[in-house]
Amino acid sequence: MITGNVAIVLNAHFPYVRRAGRWPHGEEALHGVIAESYVPLLAMLYDLRNSGPVVPLTVSISPVLLEQLADPVINKHMLFWLAEYRGRVEGDLARFEAEGNGHGAYLARFYGDWLDHVGHSFVQRFGRNLVAATRGLLRETGDVLLAPATYAYLPHLSPIELRAQLEVGAMTVLRHLGKRPNGLWLPAGGMPADGLGIAEELGLSYAVGSAHPITSRTAGASLPLLHPDRTLVEHVVALGMGYPGDSMYRDFYRHHPESGIQYWRVTGLEVQQEVKAWYDPYVAFGRVEEHAAHFVRAVRERLHAVVPQASPGVVVAFDVDLFGHWWFEGVRWLQHVLVGLRDADDVQLTTATGLQPSVPFADADPGEAHPIFDGPIVTNLRQRLAHAGATLTQIAQQNPSAEGFVEALLGQATRELLLAQSSDWPTLIATGMARGYAEHRFDEHLSRFEQLIRYVTDGPITSEADAYLHEIAELDNPFPFINYRLYS
Repeated sequence: MITGNVAIVLNAHFPYVRRAGRWPHGEEALHGVIAESYVPLLAMLYDLRNSGPVVPLTVSISPVLLEQLADPVINKHMLFWLAEYRGRVEGDLARFEAEGNGHGAYLARFYGDWLDHVGHSFVQRFGRNLVAATRGLLRETGDVLLAPATYAYLPHLSPIELRAQLEVGAMTVLRHLGKRPNGLWLPAGGMPADGLGIAEELGLSYAVGSAHPITSRTAGASLPLLHPDRTLVEHVVALGMGYPGDSMYRDFYRHHPESGIQYWRVTGLEVQQEVKAWYDPYVAFGRVEEHAAHFVRAVRERLHAVVPQASPGVVVAFDVDLFGHWWFEGVRWLQHVLVGLRDADDVQLTTATGLQPSVPFADADPGEAHPIFDGPIVTNLRQRLAHAGATLTQIAQQNPSAEGFVEALLGQATRELLLAQSSDWPTLIATGMARGYAEHRFDEHLSRFEQLIRYVTDGPITSEADAYLHEIAELDNPFPFINYRLYS
């Protein structure tokens, strides 16, 4: 007998890093997530589809990530990353063998095998085209959510800026995945206080809050809002308490001083980095089954608790880079969870769209401040973005029929503003995770925007303007069909 429904939502996003620096925060960081999260996850989901009944999933892939995964430069450089990683593994293997470090050599060989699997999946199985692989998977098993084009925090956008982010995003999702989104993913849970008048035009029937515990500004919702179940999500993401903190799992933070590869396990939350114990994947991946079984039991217990309260079920949402990148064993954990829920006789796996019709509106205080996006550390960013948005709106309204070079300048300016609006920059600044890099990237996009606007307003076309546009259009090229008139 079915007790209730469960919708698993997977959210994938990565900021725009194409030709924007190398390790530790530029393109190489994306390549690492592709290798550790995206490729293994796709391979696992295809294996799951081929071995049993369809497992319905709801997926949000940010449009700016789709553009990067489809980009020839990113995919070419991914091959370089795989070869470079292979060299580091082989160097470690030789070093460990020379030192007589048997366990280190065992781990280096493990990484070599892992790399073989990732490389084969990326090149042979998926043909260096993860977007096509995703499209094929979702054709049968998935529901798609729309995220803003560059994962902007929606409450801070003007109505025109909001429309631009969502229209560009919707066009990008349809172009790459061949499906129209049914729902909206809200970065950081941020719903505009005035709602989403554009939702009906885009065919959106509901919104999904953040995978993280913090959500904000959900009042005034013009859409039913599905909140991820915090009780269940915190089994995984709760600091110090979630599964990834188990002592046997691979430690994310300690890296080999020469190769940068992770050879140690968590050991203990209070254990200093320099005394972490060696990792053993055999033991770690055995622990995954225990934690997956525990989570499946937790879902069933949660359904028994909430369904009698007239709830049709629960939403469980996760960020994709948790699986593999932050939690190395996480893809295997998710596989066991999906199989366990699929095979449970009292649980019905569904999509968020399947769950949505029975879910009521969920409201919160519209004035609730977000600790990051409304915080004082990023006040200057908010003000500069608001001024830039107002400037582009004014210029676009003054030039409704621009053609040729001026139209190209305004199109690239629109692209730069969208990239500057990414919620990643204030997040990295406010949390201190990569403050200098994020400040540089934000300033870079906004200064490019300002220069492009100056070329529009200052008068005749010059060779300098032409060279500048050519250079910037090569560096920042997502959303090729962008139209500046979105701001008019």
